[in-house]
Amino acid sequence: MERLDLKRLRKDAEITQSELANRIGYPQAFLSQIEHGKRPAPDKLIKIVVKELGISNINDYIETVPDPVPSQDLPKLEPLSFDNIIKGEPNVESLQNTISQLVDLLVKSQQRIDNLEKENKKLLELIGKI
Repeated sequence: MERLDLKRLRKDAEITQSELANRIGYPQAFLSQIEHGKRPAPDKLIKIVVKELGISNINDYIETVPDPVPSQDLPKLEPLSFDNIIKGEPNVESLQNTISQLVDLLVKSQQRIDNLEKENKKLLELIGKI
């Protein structure tokens, strides 16, 4: 996955995050999220930054980063033996624990999705005002 190294670009231009935000009309918090790898830089923003800062080769500021591995955030689930389940011999406590962990994980995932949708809606509203 490729991403814009906005922080290095900004440092090379000797400009603060707030100054850049004011010059290009994007919220400083949005730029911070890009610099911390929490969101990708939209193409429109990249074009504005290139023009505003007079960048001759944006490829100098594009870096390749490994794709995130979502499984690192997942809890370790106890393995179930499907043979035992089919035979009707599952460890009921283990099965209940696993189901409970899965439900918790689904709830947390939905909360993350809801939060991202709210953030995206706010950002689209801000971008629409530009």
